[in-house]
Amino acid sequence: EHVDTAMSYNNIALVKYATGDYDGSMEMLEKALVIRQKVLGKNQITANSYNNIAEVKRTKHDFNGALRMHEEALAIRKEVLGEEHIDTALSYNNIALVKFSTGYFNGALSMLEKALAIRLKVLGEEHADTAMSYNNIAEVKEEMGDYDGALQMHKEALAIREKVLGKDHTSTIRSRNNIEKCLKTRERTLGAIYPIVPVTSYKNIETVKNA
Repeated sequence: EHVDTAMSYNNIALVKYATGDYDGSMEMLEKALVIRQKVLGKNQITANSYNNIAEVKRTKHDFNGALRMHEEALAIRKEVLGEEHIDTALSYNNIALVKFSTGYFNGALSMLEKALAIRLKVLGEEHADTAMSYNNIAEVKEEMGDYDGALQMHKEALAIREKVLGKDHTSTIRSRNNIEKCLKTRERTLGAIYPIVPVTSYKNIETVKNA
């Protein structure tokens, strides 16, 4: 029962996750969480464990379980770190991802807007994480049929990424592709006699794990 032992379990879990062994990853993360709860209590690192378990559950399509774990992480982060902290913004982002995956777009948008507000205040406009927030809001707006709003957000993300990461960075290229995709979807959907229902996908919603 030592924090370094918990870190080892966490690191093994990340390797298992990367190789597709989600059950093995979950087992290691749960062991890390038990130690961190006992040794650290409500702590930033304990919140990271909840976050990582949530991400494995989301990958396994256990969205209710993922939401519970992300909400645990958020509650700890708000209590320990405060509302205006980058990890709190990360929790809002990841809760949004789960809500988006289950088709709760309004709830997802609300969470993403909270994440963006924190990132703008703490990190500023010209930061990769701020661009991520714009990207994710764009994806939700596109699924909701707000193509003009989505394009505006995608363009914000692109402008930041070009300035901060460079024009040839994979994230910058992704933003350009997302704009092209959104334009095509808008043209196809609004030009159809019967509107096409967008297929929900969270591949372009971006998330981050914690150590």
